[in-house]
Amino acid sequence: MSDIAPSTGPGQAASPPVQAAVEEWVEPGPAAGFWVRAGAAFIDGLVLLAALMAAAILVVLAVKEETMRRRLIQLASILIGGGYYTALTAFTGQTLGKMAAGIRVVTKDGGNVGVGRSLGRWAAYSLSSLPIGLGFVAAAFNPQRKGLHDFVAGTRVVYLPNVSPTRKTVLAGMGALFVAASVAYAGLAALGERGGAADPERMVKEGAAIGTLKSLRTVSAMYKADKGKAPASLDELKQLKDFTAMPKLELPDHRSSDAVETYSGAVVGGNVDAAKLKDTGHWAYDPASGQIFIDCTHVDSDGNSWFKY
Repeated sequence: MSDIAPSTGPGQAASPPVQAAVEEWVEPGPAAGFWVRAGAAFIDGLVLLAALMAAAILVVLAVKEETMRRRLIQLASILIGGGYYTALTAFTGQTLGKMAAGIRVVTKDGGNVGVGRSLGRWAAYSLSSLPIGLGFVAAAFNPQRKGLHDFVAGTRVVYLPNVSPTRKTVLAGMGALFVAASVAYAGLAALGERGGAADPERMVKEGAAIGTLKSLRTVSAMYKADKGKAPASLDELKQLKDFTAMPKLELPDHRSSDAVETYSGAVVGGNVDAAKLKDTGHWAYDPASGQIFIDCTHVDSDGNSWFKY
């Protein structure tokens, strides 16, 4: 008797191996966690950095004129980044980072993303990047773990079957380091553009405080979108999944603290009334306006009052 399984004819069910392969692609798994996705992004960043460095070396060797060099390197950056994310996502659902993490991009129905949707998703990265990548951070605060670019493209990122807890932990750890470094870098860059102080430790603290403030405001906006109203207190933000505690605020002129000062009517016409502040160095919240700010009357390295951010 032959060991070869009979082929299926019209109207017949697919053989179990074929059916299993189809279900592996079509059936969406659980949503991939934010930190694991950040770890995958870190790996992709390293891959692209290596490719861009190689391209830049070739341009420098081939082109002598400085302006043309810059334009070609910028063009290479767009083509390499766009080609990498679009092609791999369209045909496999996975970049190299996502392969390492055991996650895949799928449509909302769990299907293949395709070239057009993949290209649109990559283009929407520019929206998620502004300001300071808060569109990517959005993936930490909604049940489907969607970033802004996922909402735009109609995609989601899911785990493949049987991804081990160890693999998730390693990638999540890489993601945490990547996010921390990105926040610090963004803060340093912002201070550098404003002519900030030369003290590196102070610059890191100031940059982290500004970045965390913006992240808190994004979380509050998500709460308002979900509940239809601003939170009565910042403790209510803990109702959101993965937001378990207030982050600590570290300012150069105050002790580190995660406390919140609640002010009634401290924000007038979009501006904080400095006369009402206690200068505690804590987070501050005005339920009447839904505004989160910093309860500090000191100034940063550029001479700007903290409560004005």
